Amino acid sequence: MNTKPNKKTCYSRAVVGTNLTTGERRQWPSVKTAAEGCGMQASWFTHLLRGHLPTNGWLCAYADEQDWVAEKLDYYKRSGKFKRTDPSKDKSMKGKVALRIDSRTVIYVTPDKATPEYAQQYLNKIKGIKDE
Repeated sequence: MNTKPNKKTCYSRAVVGTNLTTGERRQWPSVKTAAEGCGMQASWFTHLLRGHLPTNGWLCAYADEQDWVAEKLDYYKRSGKFKRTDPSKDKSMKGKVALRIDSRTVIYVTPDKATPEYAQQYLNKIKGIKDE
């Protein structure tokens, strides 16, 4: 039977985070799970965490050092930073559909241009082949 407790490391501290776009507040039991929750690697997440910098739209802090979070959140709300735009509301994309040109290329065109003939013309254009 192991009588020694697990060794505490900097990665085993609890982390709290607030999403800057939705205002959602979460708590994670460790830095590793917080990094995974924010979609980052633990080493880079720890660097940003110690510098009190936002990470992928989350403002995170160690649970015992979260006093500064409220002040920082007020700053971000006043400055308007981290407002993520919804791509579906982009005016330049309104009314357009996806057209596959080749296995790796997709362009967005108006519905009347979404034909195989237009795709071939576009492919010829980007390859530098002139129409006859």
